[in-house]
Amino acid sequence: MPLYPVQEDKSLHFQAGGDFNFHIKHLWVWCFNDVYPGRIDINCDFLSPNMAIKIGDVEKMLPYGMYLHKQYNS
Repeated sequence: MPLYPVQEDKSLHFQAGGDFNFHIKHLWVWCFNDVYPGRIDINCDFLSPNMAIKIGDVEKMLPYGMYLHKQYNS
């Protein structure tokens, strides 16, 4: 499932000239719902250089019935 950054222009660090790098462009997920989103939107408005978004944070953003694939559990 692809990851899309949204509202990155609202981040104070981005407005000050900072740049965001995404190391992972997509994730594997399990879904137990008949209807699920076609992508995962990552809200970047509070993103800062010392507070990166980790895979565990993305898991908390997933809708009900959707979970990260077991390959991310370590």
